[in-house]
Amino acid sequence: DDIDKQYIEYMKRDFDLKYLNHQTMLPWLIERDSIIEKEMSEGNLLNFFPLAIINHPLSSEILPLDCNNSFRSDFVNFLKVNYEKNYSISVELRLNKNIYLDNEVLTKKFNLETCESEKVVLKWKERADSPIFTIFESDDANLIVFDILYEIYINSYKLFCMKKK
Repeated sequence: DDIDKQYIEYMKRDFDLKYLNHQTMLPWLIERDSIIEKEMSEGNLLNFFPLAIINHPLSSEILPLDCNNSFRSDFVNFLKVNYEKNYSISVELRLNKNIYLDNEVLTKKFNLETCESEKVVLKWKERADSPIFTIFESDDANLIVFDILYEIYINSYKLFCMKKK
């Protein structure tokens, strides 16, 4: 019981530091996102998030495979991930037309203290039990997937510039 309490306090301090760091970066993240969205809408920045995602070293842990056993990220249009007040985390994934889902936007909000979850109903065309999708319909936080998506979001420009694929 005492160990559990200590762990909960550790987790809160850890979250508080991550939240503070995120708040420090938020002004330039907002500006960066605005530039990316503008350039994408003008057709100057093609496949930004699909390339950023596929170039992340852990993308194979979250992405679906196609019939050729290649990982797919072309369904992603835009990604936004946040640490929020009161021990909450959120993910927004905007989708291009794709073979998996009819949804245009997937959102997930999870409170780490109360375990309350706001999730979305996935409108499957072709089911793909990949973490990048299932995080949105599950009741838990899936912090591993959240951390991968957060790293992709924060480092998206660097990952895009790698242009491996």
